[in-house]
Amino acid sequence: MKKIRGWYQSFKSRLTVDNIVDTFVDVLLIVFDVLSSPILIVMRIIRFTFNKYFNNRIKRFARWITHKAIDPKIPTDTNPKGRSRKKKAKSIKKKHGSG
Repeated sequence: MKKIRGWYQSFKSRLTVDNIVDTFVDVLLIVFDVLSSPILIVMRIIRFTFNKYFNNRIKRFARWITHKAIDPKIPTDTNPKGRSRKKKAKSIKKKHGSG
């Protein structure tokens, strides 16, 4: 218990406004140095440009390819006679008088 109390008293005596301000300034300088690094600035510009100009175009191209590959006009679910299930269901309803 005395060790903890001694450590706490030592820490408390070192914890002054001057030391807190110095530590805060040092941390801010390190953060500013990291954020203002030239390679990071270049990477941010590239990422911004990509997001602004190319991201939507790539998404639009992918949607275009998807819609061209899976054309909704072509019936994909047909029976051997060539009629779609919807048409077959309508003809059955009509035949039995429920449609």
